[in-house]
Amino acid sequence: MATDLLAMIRYAKKSILKTILHYQSEKSAALTLTCLWKRSAALDLRNCHSIIIKFTNLQVLDISRSTTADSLLYILGTCFCPSLKELYIDHSLVSDAGINGLCVIGKCRSIRILSLWDSHVTSVGIKLALTNIPTLDVLLHDSVVATLSHLHQTAEIGDSTKFNLSTLALRRNSPFEDRNLSDSVFLCPSLQNVELEASDRFVDDSLLEMLIARKISNLSIDGTRNIEFIFSRSVHPLLSSIGHSLHRLTVQNVEDVSLSLSIGAFPSSLKHGIITPLLKKPTLNRKVLSNFRPVSNLSFLSKMIERAVLMLLTKHLSKFSLLPVHQSAYRANHSTGTALLYLFDDLLTTADQKDVSAIVLLDLSAGFDTIDHKILLERLSHCFGLSGTAVNWFSSYLSNRTQSVQVGAYTSAVVHILFGVAQGSVLGGPLFFMYVTPFAGATTTEGVQSQCRTRLGWWFEKTNAWLTINRVQLNIPKSTLIYTYNPGKGSTSRHIDSAPLQIGSSLVRPSTTACNLGVIIDTHLKMEAQVMKTCRAANSHLSRIKKIRRFLDFSSVKCVVNALVLSRLDYCNSLYLNLPSSLLKRLLRVQNAAVRTIFNLRKRDHLSIHHQSLSWLEIADRAKLKVACLTFRCLNG
Repeated sequence: MATDLLAMIRYAKKSILKTILHYQSEKSAALTLTCLWKRSAALDLRNCHSIIIKFTNLQVLDISRSTTADSLLYILGTCFCPSLKELYIDHSLVSDAGINGLCVIGKCRSIRILSLWDSHVTSVGIKLALTNIPTLDVLLHDSVVATLSHLHQTAEIGDSTKFNLSTLALRRNSPFEDRNLSDSVFLCPSLQNVELEASDRFVDDSLLEMLIARKISNLSIDGTRNIEFIFSRSVHPLLSSIGHSLHRLTVQNVEDVSLSLSIGAFPSSLKHGIITPLLKKPTLNRKVLSNFRPVSNLSFLSKMIERAVLMLLTKHLSKFSLLPVHQSAYRANHSTGTALLYLFDDLLTTADQKDVSAIVLLDLSAGFDTIDHKILLERLSHCFGLSGTAVNWFSSYLSNRTQSVQVGAYTSAVVHILFGVAQGSVLGGPLFFMYVTPFAGATTTEGVQSQCRTRLGWWFEKTNAWLTINRVQLNIPKSTLIYTYNPGKGSTSRHIDSAPLQIGSSLVRPSTTACNLGVIIDTHLKMEAQVMKTCRAANSHLSRIKKIRRFLDFSSVKCVVNALVLSRLDYCNSLYLNLPSSLLKRLLRVQNAAVRTIFNLRKRDHLSIHHQSLSWLEIADRAKLKVACLTFRCLNG
């Protein structure tokens, strides 16, 4: 019967509404549930008050979105409804006077749920409802939290006075100040349901005010992308405090990054990777599977979470100086340029002393794919001081991962990953270097000045043994050995034996050049091979840019040349300092060709004014500027 009445009234016109209510009051005076509201427009009940009070057994009355005013609440409180338990008057004209007539002047004091969203009721009416309806279990209004806090701070109620509210709701437009939530929780010991929406004032630390609660069973947190509402500090202690009593946790419009870090778990739905095989070098044979690199395509959200974790991890490593001394990757103020500059400084210093340096560049077979998760978690705990939620998060991140291989339109079956970290992930590189961090200390050598070949071979074997124990395979045939020295008189280079080293069953032959971090190191440290390589790559890009030059405007061609040509000339250009003029001229010719391409000049046109218009320094000056900037940052931070 109640459902029929609801359907009739929801779509009733104003002219027949009174007739429907009158008819229903005659037939079903004992009705206990009545909902009088319309979706699209306010329901006019001004002429229906005398009929509504005929429902003497009414327990639930919903007159939201109606023209109901204070007079109806006065009638409800003084003339009838002793059994009324739930009253919904949202989006109405009811004010504080109506609440006064309902429960102060009137006798309506057994209501359990009173909903006043978007009404004209103020904090005064909220106080009247709280202090005059002892059975009130749910009171919904924007000012409830602020009013409870005011009552607690101003001592308007006795010290022993508590309210029976089991539900608190805080919306985005609700007034809120510091300590409002903690005061409200203190006055409501029976609190079980909390609904919170982020606002300009209700921010991260505000959640910590919930720590005094002990029996929350339903917690709903609704953030917003327009407000910085990041649970970086509050959710974990909050859940640790009340998590044992929670039956339901709802989190909406809150970045999964924060929730993932707070509860120490990585979302299972983001653990699948699609492997796209990429050829390591264009010249390699495509029929040999080992020539492909298995790069994982992960979801954007997964990488976003990993990026947030990497920021926190990097901050932790820097704060406690946990990074190896010679580690440059994932470290502030360090780069491939600084790593190579450090290496070349050692090599040149040794060469100036007429001594020889031995450089060994190790090649690891599928290094990312052979990481043992158990060993990695132990390293994170013992070597880098991670514990508790942090270790739990990494354990969750590494476990139960799956992958499938996609080639064209074909996709393989899904397989579970028991070892390794995904190539292409944000955390793959940092986790690998943390995994092999003990390598430097475990393979320390006192140098190879005496019995050079014997000590070098022993170091190789020691290194191979450590990597084997830690489940990392050393690819000895692809590893590189190079000796660098000064070929001038008085050098000890004549004592160098060019015969290959015997490492187990493999041979390592000394090479005249080696590529490290994109820079070619030659035996005599002349940088000639590196300059030639840079010029070839830059000229190749310039020739391609010239073919499409007529289709590009000035700003576009300038951007392309900066990205593809000048970036190669500037890469590790601190190593070009004090190079012979013949090598610097080769690089300068490439730079001049880039200027001609940008301005579409002929070969004999003057270039000085165009260099100035682009604010380009010449190659030698760019190297000096790079070294000067590095020196300044080293001295001044």
